Amino acid sequence: MSYAISLAEERKEGRREGREEGKKEGQREERLAILRRLVFMSGMPTDEALSMIGVPADEWAQYRQKLEEIR
Repeated sequence: MSYAISLAEERKEGRREGREEGKKEGQREERLAILRRLVFMSGMPTDEALSMIGVPADEWAQYRQKLEEIR
């Protein structure tokens, strides 16, 4: 494989990884927005809201921390 092809493949892989990370970041932001509305506007307990919107249990601490930063 030539050097130019190798660089092109690396760039393509970098774009793919960037898109995936962007998609994950967008999902985190959307979850946080929904969570904020449920907890602050409706008064729903945080754990109940996290469970309701399908946040994996191993990520709950991150979202709790972000909610505390918002308050």
